[in-house]
Amino acid sequence: MEEQILRSIKRYIPDLVDMALEERPDADRGSVEVTAAVMLLTATIYMLNMVPRTSRIEATIDAIVDRVPRSLEDRPVRLNQAILDPQILASARDTLMGAYNTNLLGAFEAIYNARISNDLARMGSMLNGPLGELGGVCVVTGEALIGSGKTPDMIRLIEVYGKHFSNVVDAMKGSSNSAAGRTACFVATACFGSPHQETVVTLRQFREVILKKHTFGRSLVKNYYRISPPLAKAVGRYPVLRYPVAIALASLARVFRRCFGLS
Repeated sequence: MEEQILRSIKRYIPDLVDMALEERPDADRGSVEVTAAVMLLTATIYMLNMVPRTSRIEATIDAIVDRVPRSLEDRPVRLNQAILDPQILASARDTLMGAYNTNLLGAFEAIYNARISNDLARMGSMLNGPLGELGGVCVVTGEALIGSGKTPDMIRLIEVYGKHFSNVVDAMKGSSNSAAGRTACFVATACFGSPHQETVVTLRQFREVILKKHTFGRSLVKNYYRISPPLAKAVGRYPVLRYPVAIALASLARVFRRCFGLS
């Protein structure tokens, strides 16, 4: 499982770095790359924490924390270019006894330790937002790399993390033969990047608890299975569709929770 996740992290580091350098063209690419790797790692840990913490999940987290920095090219890192937030920068410098510049492994460890708890908490606090955990991850990443959460940047980040989260889900399914992915709502999962996101879970509960108990509902489910794969593919292929569809699905899920008492 960790090999597939590591490949996905490495695949999307350049995308995050390119976005950051468009807004911060004078920044050192190598320094920004370390922060991009940390943010993808943090998002992955957040994703893995959405399922029960088995020994396999714990081992996977330990493996990727250890191996992500070792997969990067060693280079000097300028902390003041890698970290935009003054408080996080101060925390990272304290770890390195006040140093501004360090090598890759030292910088990665300092940045990771300075960010991980706060970033995971902030991602979790936005779970009930319009884009759920995917939106929370994108907001935190945008602030870390770009310094803002502007809409065009968010759309691009949603595309990157949607694909990465799909890779993580595939890796988890391949490792444990989990039924979660097989029973997920295709279109919702394509929007939110996870079969465990709150909106996806609510829609899946509505299908299982409400629709499947009635003949008409079972007919709707059957028709949904027929039309949803191409719709999900379109959402995955055209990121501009993901935001409005996600907003609509999140709103629908809130109605279902209110009317039917779903979680």
